[in-house]
Amino acid sequence: MKTFIKKSIVLENPIAKELADLRIIDPDTVELYYPQVRDREDIAVLRCATSGVIFLNRSDHVNAGHYKKKKGTSYWDADSKTFGPLQVKEDDIRRANTLKEIVRTLNLGADFSYLDVGCGLGGVLRGMLEIGKDCSAIELQDDVRENLRKFGYTVHASFDEVPHEKRFDLVTLFHVFEHLKEPAAMLKDLYILMKPGGTLLIEVPHAKDVLLRSFELDAFKKFTFWSEHVILHTQESLRLYLESSGFQDVRISGVQRYPFANHLYWLWKGEPGGQQKLPAFREELLEKAYEERLVSIDQTDTLLVQAQK
Repeated sequence: MKTFIKKSIVLENPIAKELADLRIIDPDTVELYYPQVRDREDIAVLRCATSGVIFLNRSDHVNAGHYKKKKGTSYWDADSKTFGPLQVKEDDIRRANTLKEIVRTLNLGADFSYLDVGCGLGGVLRGMLEIGKDCSAIELQDDVRENLRKFGYTVHASFDEVPHEKRFDLVTLFHVFEHLKEPAAMLKDLYILMKPGGTLLIEVPHAKDVLLRSFELDAFKKFTFWSEHVILHTQESLRLYLESSGFQDVRISGVQRYPFANHLYWLWKGEPGGQQKLPAFREELLEKAYEERLVSIDQTDTLLVQAQK
């Protein structure tokens, strides 16, 4: 049974207020979707029944200082660290290949300027340096940023460190946008940093992931909802954010990061890691067909957005 939240209470939340102001959610149809996130019992997960957008009931715990002082990196949670690095490598290769194709399609040439916002361990940045020299990043986390600098990468601590006159042909945010409690403000900053005609690429988790949308899998909800994922977007919420910030030619596509074997294991055991634990179900044609089906029903685990200034 759905438990709807009073509109007045919903709009006390700055996240919900911004979503409502942009007409992304209907504050009259916001429900309690899950009572807590995996790392904090005092934060609940809400969902707009009209739009499908999922968001936290508070955001005061998320700020630049929170990320700045974090140590090391985490990938999902402690139980998944055994397969996390492999998935990161696969994602980095996929993302770098996507960007290289964009550079080729747009005929940017080797002198293009590139900025990766929230670069993490720098896997995509390394891939882009194979085809261009003017590649830099922004990373809030002190220890990660300093480590990348030791290896010669240009990594800034904030937008303020980017040279004032600098403008970019290509800007990316890979699994960063869902962490923002003020996404509209970030998009305005990015718009200023980009050259006319520049390309923005954003990758985020999808609020309509099939494990949530069709299967309503409680074990997956308990595992995936996290205090740092402030908003889980839909295609429409992303489109409205970008178009309201001045971006044009917004194109959104579904991507399935986790293969059929992963979902099979979730449905069987209620646990992650099926891509390692069920190797017999790792078959390229099967995975491709499964992804195509999820794309057709708009229930992939990931959304990829490309837009132009």
